[in-house]
Amino acid sequence: MTQEPEGSPGPSFPEIADSPAPDSSTAAIPAESASPFRFVRALFAAIVGLILPGFGHLVLGKWRRAVILAVSVAAMFAIGAFWMEGRLYQPSMSDPVSIFPFLANAGLGGIYLGCYLTHTAFAVHAEAATYEYGNTFLFVAGLLNYLILLDAYDIGVGKRA
Repeated sequence: MTQEPEGSPGPSFPEIADSPAPDSSTAAIPAESASPFRFVRALFAAIVGLILPGFGHLVLGKWRRAVILAVSVAAMFAIGAFWMEGRLYQPSMSDPVSIFPFLANAGLGGIYLGCYLTHTAFAVHAEAATYEYGNTFLFVAGLLNYLILLDAYDIGVGKRA
C-alpha cells in the first residue's frame, strides 16, 4: 500500500460548480401554495381528520386513501378495545405519567370522545391474556391518526400529492 504525501488533496471528484444554478421556477413549494385559502383548507382537513379518522383526506378529494385510512384506524381500535380487551386511558393527577398514554389514545379524536361519552373501553381487564396487546393496538391507532392528520395537512398545503 502506498502512502500519499501529506499535502495531497486526496481523490478527485467532478466539480459541482459546472452544474447550472437552479432557477426560481423549480422551488420546493410553489408560490400559489402559500395562499391563505390553501392553509385554511389544510387546517380544516386536519381538524375533520381528527374528528373522524381519514375524513380529512375525503375533504381533499382523496377518497380511496380516506377509506383505507378510516378502515385501518377503526379496525385497529375495534381489535384493541373489543377483541383484545385493551383500555383507553384518561389523564390522572395522582399519576402524572398517565398523560402519555392518554395523548396516544386521544389521537383517535371522535372515536375517543364517543367512547368517553358512552363509558366504553375504559374498564381494566388486566386478567385477560391479550390486555397489553389491546392497549398497544389502541396506542398505535391514536398515534397513526396523528400521522394521518399531518399527511392531510401536507396534501392540503401542496407539499404532497
